[in-house]
Amino acid sequence: MIYRQYFLFLFTTTVLSILPNQSILAFSIKPPPSSSYTYSRSYSEDVEENITVLGKVSLDAWPAWDPRRYGPFQGKVLEIRRGGTNGLMGLLESQFPNWEFVTGRNIEGSFDIQEYYVCTPSFPFPDGQCGSNSGGAGTFFRLDYSPKPGSSDPVGNKVHWIQRVIDRYGDTFQDKIDIPDGQDNPFYDTIGNADPTFFRDVPWQSRIDLDRSFYAETYIVKEITGSNTDSNTDSNIVKRKVEIYNGIRWGFEHQSNVIPLSPPDPPPTCNSSSSGGGSGGGSGGGGCSDNNGWGDERDNRELPLFEEDEFDEDDFYVVTDDTQDIDLEIISNLLCQSQDYAVLPNETNEDWKVFQLAPSTCWFDPETTYGFEFQALDNTLFTDLLDFPTGIDTDDRFTVQVGVEILGEFSPGESVDFVSLVGSGVAEFKILDIDTQKDLADVPFKLGFNQTLASFQMRAIAEPEEIPQSIPEPGTVAGILTIGWLGIGGQLRKRK
Repeated sequence: MIYRQYFLFLFTTTVLSILPNQSILAFSIKPPPSSSYTYSRSYSEDVEENITVLGKVSLDAWPAWDPRRYGPFQGKVLEIRRGGTNGLMGLLESQFPNWEFVTGRNIEGSFDIQEYYVCTPSFPFPDGQCGSNSGGAGTFFRLDYSPKPGSSDPVGNKVHWIQRVIDRYGDTFQDKIDIPDGQDNPFYDTIGNADPTFFRDVPWQSRIDLDRSFYAETYIVKEITGSNTDSNTDSNIVKRKVEIYNGIRWGFEHQSNVIPLSPPDPPPTCNSSSSGGGSGGGSGGGGCSDNNGWGDERDNRELPLFEEDEFDEDDFYVVTDDTQDIDLEIISNLLCQSQDYAVLPNETNEDWKVFQLAPSTCWFDPETTYGFEFQALDNTLFTDLLDFPTGIDTDDRFTVQVGVEILGEFSPGESVDFVSLVGSGVAEFKILDIDTQKDLADVPFKLGFNQTLASFQMRAIAEPEEIPQSIPEPGTVAGILTIGWLGIGGQLRKRK
């Protein structure tokens, strides 16, 4: 009885307490200065008296059939799956079975790309200087890691880099952790070229007659436990543990066309056990070392495509801030149509996660929180909330709010047509009452826009976000408080 009499008063005082919003942890990639970025360059190089190589080097890091290669994605450093792609994790678990690799939190700092440009036999500089190499083809890549001051971003001498390399060079193919043979840890920075504050790599080839596709997955990591014991018994081995945080994908491609100016002599024997030029972290190499063996005539060959099992759909993609022609049908069909392969935001503005030039009808993936506020940018309007994620919310119910109006609760497989319910597309809406299951990091939603490419931003709403029916107007609050006090006063008078 006492609980009933005091309930109304306690309820009204509780709903007046509003918790401050919490910003979503925000990893970002800062592009390089324009003076330190060159996407592609073609060249013509006489390699022998009767042979010319027509070549092109470009900062393409995805196979030709992957939509992340084209349009606004072209030549950009893209964020990939936090904690490691399936391909990376398979290599780590196979090569380092006595280590434990776990997903780290989303860092709040940034990767600041300082230099990212192609190298040809004549660019940059007259001799094609690429790091300490010259005369071949490749790319120069360097970034600075900038942890957010005052955050829990990893810092210190336990911070390292792990890099996976997917490298097709001539007729050879490698998919490996980018470390020298025999190294007893997976860290790229063990032999230099990186430290806890920066990363650098210069994949390069001396043989410009060979095509190459070099794709790299680069992650910042931190070792968080001790080392292996000296015991020979497995039961006494203490696994070394590494947290894998955010990662990026970058790389380059080299395509060549060898033009004999007159019928060539028979090619010399080539010793395939030798390797071409390379650089730090084992990123160069591969191919045949006989620089006179220019091979057969090539007539505008295309770079060989990767087999399907070399493609890792866990490499999520993000969009960038420029626009070119893009096959949106390919993007919609191949990616982003599953909540498991949702589009990630590509920048952060204070509390807002920003999606630029995002394809309509895709899933979009922020971080886990109680709710989200969506806000359209430029001429964008939200026309549909096409689907809700499965296996995320404990009761599979999501509350959708436009302005002060609650449109209802919706479940996976259901959709919200803003045009039908509100009369038009909307510039803002909220999704509330998200009660995620344990250990889930992401809550994606599938959105429809009034145009093929759209820009919008979203931010977290800290728990709880009061819905309009539960928030009395100021006058109503005063009335309820009065009734509550009268009820309490009446009870006290009765006791007297």
